[in-house]
Amino acid sequence: MYRDCPTGKRCFDSEVIAREALVQVRARHGYSESEGPQNVYRCDICHAFHFTSSSANSLSPEEKAREKREREARFWEDKFKNR
Repeated sequence: MYRDCPTGKRCFDSEVIAREALVQVRARHGYSESEGPQNVYRCDICHAFHFTSSSANSLSPEEKAREKREREARFWEDKFKNR
């Protein structure tokens, strides 16, 4: 999954994998709508996909719903770990 890119960014082999990782990262870190990575793009240098924070959030309604569910699941996991 990871290749080296001169940009130093994490590389993803496909847009599908990158978009799923984007949902997971946004959920894990609890970014607001305008914070953190917002989109994915294909790199002209290494031809892999990377995250970018420079464009508007491009999560589809389905991806936003998955991000919300993932945040809720992480919340409850953390709550039960600390019992």
